[in-house]
Amino acid sequence: MTRNLRTFLLAFAAVAALVVTTGEAAAWSCRAKSRYADGWGYSPVLATAREEAKLKCQLTTPRRTPCRIVYCRR
Repeated sequence: MTRNLRTFLLAFAAVAALVVTTGEAAAWSCRAKSRYADGWGYSPVLATAREEAKLKCQLTTPRRTPCRIVYCRR
């Protein structure tokens, strides 16, 4: 393997790793809370992150206790 090819492959791998990690950093994180529990949701789509947070909160909360979204951040 020549030196130029090795340099090119190393640069390509670095760029690919950067693209993958940048995509994950752009995800939404939301927190839902009730009197008894809380839940977190993560997704690139805001609505999905909100629903996941509420669902995780409701799974650990006694029946008929409402969970509400406290905040969502990118």
